[in-house]
Amino acid sequence: MRFHLKHILTSPKTVFALLLLLLSSVALSIFIPQEFSTPPAQLTLWQQAHPTWLPIIQRFDLARLFTAPWFAALLFIFLLSLTITTYDQFRHAYKKMFSISAPMPPPTNQLSPTADHFEAQISAAALHSTLKRAGYWKLADTDGGNRYVKHPWGYWGLTLLHLGILITIAGALLLVATQKEGVLRLTEGETHTPNSPWLYEDHGLLAPSFRLPAAVRLEQFTPEFWNKGGVKSITSNLIFISPNGQAAPLTTTTGSILQHQGLRIYQEKTFGNNFHLLLTDRTGITGELILDMESPTSLTKASYGNFDFQEIPYHLKAKSYADAAKTNLASNNPLLVVRLFANNQLIDELSLTKGEHGDLGPYAVKLMGVTQWTGFIFWEKTGMPGIFWGIFIFSLGALLYYFTIPRELYCQKRDGGYRLRWKCPRFRDHYLEEYCSVRQRLQGLKNP
Repeated sequence: MRFHLKHILTSPKTVFALLLLLLSSVALSIFIPQEFSTPPAQLTLWQQAHPTWLPIIQRFDLARLFTAPWFAALLFIFLLSLTITTYDQFRHAYKKMFSISAPMPPPTNQLSPTADHFEAQISAAALHSTLKRAGYWKLADTDGGNRYVKHPWGYWGLTLLHLGILITIAGALLLVATQKEGVLRLTEGETHTPNSPWLYEDHGLLAPSFRLPAAVRLEQFTPEFWNKGGVKSITSNLIFISPNGQAAPLTTTTGSILQHQGLRIYQEKTFGNNFHLLLTDRTGITGELILDMESPTSLTKASYGNFDFQEIPYHLKAKSYADAAKTNLASNNPLLVVRLFANNQLIDELSLTKGEHGDLGPYAVKLMGVTQWTGFIFWEKTGMPGIFWGIFIFSLGALLYYFTIPRELYCQKRDGGYRLRWKCPRFRDHYLEEYCSVRQRLQGLKNP
């Protein structure tokens, strides 16, 4: 049973199937927006555009694929298969490194110049000296003969290659099992405490809920735009406030990752406005509504939002322009257009800038103010160094395997000299000239 299981786990068909499933999973994460990295508005729009896929996505956690239990199981099985294969490769390399002999062909007097075996009338000292100058290392020595190898470290190429993949997969499995991710939208001046809820939070199978080690406050952020519109970058000034009140100011920008107290902080390329509306009905009762909308990235195009509030029995549709005067994308005076609907019927429409007021159906509405927000992704991940080290070891193994081919000379003692056999496991024709040169030098030396 043990051998049968090992055979199944290490068979080429199993390895190919696991690789295919893992690569397909990664491909799915490209086509299906992931919750931790996709703004909620964009995620909602994608889900509304693909309603047929939603049951499957929810059933298999495809929107949070890299923390799904089935993905961790795939990685674990692949890790087990690689562990067995790596151990077998180690045993094979160790045996090749220190074995002494290879089958010798029967003696013959008619050898071609490129035959892989020959005889030489040479002393042990002269043999060793000649092969050492040619770059061959003595790896084994007995009374009956010895063995020399050029580039013996090439034996370990496949072992390191498999070990690198093993470490990479182990790091990825640790990452999937222990990672914690949180998404925040912070307005300027807002503080997120460790106990505050996330906009979106996810964690691995073995990780607890994600809590920040300190409070974080967004002081301000500055968007930069391309000449033809669109966000070029966003730079934010954050302050981390420890439990004892000590403040640590930090700056982050899109395209870079800020690291602080074991956290990796990524500045999203999204920002927007919170429109604070004060509504007063005909009885004089007032209430505040906040319309959270992404900011337009073009002077001529608007951003849109749909809102339902428990405070009013109506549906609101809103659009906003970056600048009421349509002259500056970084303006602090956006234009808000609000439409009031009842049973899909338009009742009224109102346009407002900061401080303005007007009537919207049965309500008197005033735009009290506008606050700006931007998005951040917080990560706490274990296993990333293992992934990078695994890639390095894998690359080293590939270099050793393809560029340091071990060339072997098995030497069997006989009266007055040696019988020798040369072996090259790969690219034999490429190294044939080297072999012929060594052979000629050995046969040209006479036993003193």
